[in-house]
Amino acid sequence: MRPALLALFWFGCSLGPPPGIHAPRAPVCGTVVQGIAGTWVHDRNAMEIRTDGTLLRDGVEGVLRWGSPGHAVIDVPGSHEPHAFGLMSPGQLLDVDPNGHSFLWTRVTIAPAYPEGCFAITGSLVGDWSDGAVTESFHADGSYERGPLHGRWSLPQPGYLDLMTQASVRRYRIALAAPGTLVSAYDGVVTDADPRGATLVETRVR
Repeated sequence: MRPALLALFWFGCSLGPPPGIHAPRAPVCGTVVQGIAGTWVHDRNAMEIRTDGTLLRDGVEGVLRWGSPGHAVIDVPGSHEPHAFGLMSPGQLLDVDPNGHSFLWTRVTIAPAYPEGCFAITGSLVGDWSDGAVTESFHADGSYERGPLHGRWSLPQPGYLDLMTQASVRRYRIALAAPGTLVSAYDGVVTDADPRGATLVETRVR
């Protein structure tokens, strides 16, 4: 090969792929803070959350103030309420109040545009999570541990977790309130036999 052609060949290879080819990357998703604005309904309750931080809940005006990731305080006359919020999907908001009660709010206004895959949290769920008392582990091979409890986990659809332990399968609503904060609530009537309880707000520990 002539020197000029050899130099051209080497230079072309060193440039890498042409400009039109890009490495795959994760979708750019909005945060809960960005995505929560709008009007939501739950049973006969309605809540309008505005971009300026004010809200209207069941006709009463108040303020929503964000604190640590995924956590906010709602101040309405006579009440100061810490909440944990997680978006299960663009139209579903999981809300856990300070008493451990959960509410599933449904959006009735136009949702922000989210790329497909923003709510597919399979990879994000893998790891260890703790509520400060107990740690549970979601392993990449689909196995699950919580203390002496062992089983399998899966995400059958965005916003829902299935846990298969012994002879039972339990379904939970689940959402990332922040990259390191997980919110979940039992999807149904909780029994004393459920080791996870009615609701959990957990922090990633690994």
